[in-house]
Amino acid sequence: MTVENLTEQWTKSEKASEDSYASTKQFHQVPGPTGFPVIGTLLDYFKKDGLKFSKMFEAYRQRSLQFGPIFKEKIGPIETVVVSDPDEYAKVIRSEGRHPVRRQMEPMVFYREQRDLEPGLVNSQGEHWHHLRSAVSKHMLKLQTINRFSSPVNSVAKDFVRRIHEIKDSENEVAGIETEVFNYFRHMQPLMYNLPFYKLFRTKRWIDYETHSDEVMRIGRQLFDQRISSLTPGEGVSPSSFLGQLFFNENLSATEVTGTAVDLLMAAVETTSNALLWCLYCLANNMDVQERLFQEVDSVFQLEENLSQESLTQMPLIRAVLKETFRLYPITYATSRILPRDLEVGGYNIPAGTHIQANLYGMFRDASYFPDPESFKPERWLRGNMDSNLQSLSNLIWGHGPRMCIGRRFAEMELHILLAKLIHSFKLSYTGDAVEPVLNTVMTPDRPLQISFSPR
Repeated sequence: MTVENLTEQWTKSEKASEDSYASTKQFHQVPGPTGFPVIGTLLDYFKKDGLKFSKMFEAYRQRSLQFGPIFKEKIGPIETVVVSDPDEYAKVIRSEGRHPVRRQMEPMVFYREQRDLEPGLVNSQGEHWHHLRSAVSKHMLKLQTINRFSSPVNSVAKDFVRRIHEIKDSENEVAGIETEVFNYFRHMQPLMYNLPFYKLFRTKRWIDYETHSDEVMRIGRQLFDQRISSLTPGEGVSPSSFLGQLFFNENLSATEVTGTAVDLLMAAVETTSNALLWCLYCLANNMDVQERLFQEVDSVFQLEENLSQESLTQMPLIRAVLKETFRLYPITYATSRILPRDLEVGGYNIPAGTHIQANLYGMFRDASYFPDPESFKPERWLRGNMDSNLQSLSNLIWGHGPRMCIGRRFAEMELHILLAKLIHSFKLSYTGDAVEPVLNTVMTPDRPLQISFSPR
C-alpha cells in the first residue's frame, strides 16, 4: 500500500470518527431524574413509599425502565451514569487502562485515615493499588496455589456439616442460620450514599460502624498475628501459606501486609457467606433442581472424600447453580469504573472522570436476555444452552479487567465444595415466608432464613 493510499485511508477514518462524534449527544442530554442542587435526588430515598438505599438495585431497575438503557442520577455528592445494556457497558470494559479506577468505599477510607491505617487493596488507586495487587496476585491467581487450598477448604466444609448437625432443632431447622456467618458491610451501607456528615461530627451511624470496624480489625490482626508467629524465615515458608508469602515479601511494608490480609478476610468471608445463604435458599425452594444436584454430587464422590478441583470439573450443575443464584441475587448488584478518558456510551459522549456503573441486577432480570427471568433455572448456564456473550455476563459479579475480584477462584472453589458437602449430607426445604433481597453493601436476605436440613 502506498503512502498516498495510507493517507487517504487515515483521512477517511478520521472523518468517519469526527462524523460519529458530531452525531453523538452530549453529556447534559443523558436522561435521568431531576434533582435539587447539591443533594440531587437524595430526598427521593427518604419518602415513605419511595426508593430506598437498601433497595438500590431495584431503584436502578425502575429508573432504567423509565429512562432507558442509559441514565444518570446525582444522589448527594455522587453522580453516576447507569448502563443496562451489556454491549454498551462492554465499551467501558475495553476502555480500561493499566490502573483502572473505581469509586472508593468512602466510609472505610475515612475510618482507616482516622486510625492511621493503609487504605488497603480494595480502596487503593493508581500506582499504589498496582503495587499491592501485583504482590498479592502473584500467589492468589496461580492454579497450583488454589489446588493446595482445596484440602483445608474440605476440612472447613466438613466442620460446617458437623455444625449443622449440632445446632438443628427437632424439626431439623437451623434458626437464624445467617447468625452463623459474618456480617460486616451492613454497618457501612447507610453511610455510603448519604451526605458525609460523619466527617464533621460522629453521628450514631458512624459510631456503630466505627465500633464494628474496630472489632473486625482486632479479630483480623489477632488471626494474622497467630498465623505469622508460627512462621520463621530461613526455616522455609509453607508453600500453602499465603500469609507467609505476604509477610516475607520484601516489597511490602508491615502495615501493607496487615491491611491487605484484613481486607481479604473481610471481603472473602462477607461475600462467600451471603452467597452460600442465597444458594441454600434457592435450592430449598426448588426441590427438583436439588435432587438433580444430589444425583450429580453422589455420582462423583463419597461423603468422607475430599473434593479436588479435578472432581469439581465433573459437576457442571453445581457451577450452574452458583451462576443462576448470582443471576437472581447478585452479591454485587453493580460494577463500576471512573472513566479514564471521554467515551461514547449509548449514543452519548461521557466525559473522563465520570462514575459509570453496569446495572447487573437489571440486566439479569431482563427477559430479553434471560427468558423467564424470575424463575430459578440453572440449566440455562449449561454448555450449549446460552449465547456465549450472555455466558460471559455472569462474570461481571466478580468485577472485570485488572481489578476483577482477586479471590474469585478461591471463592468459587469454597462455594462449590460447601454446596457439594451440604447437599450430599442434607435434604433442604424452606419453611418460612418468602425472602426479599436488601443491600447491606452486599446483597443479603431481608429476614432470617428458615431452612430445614433433613439428614440423608
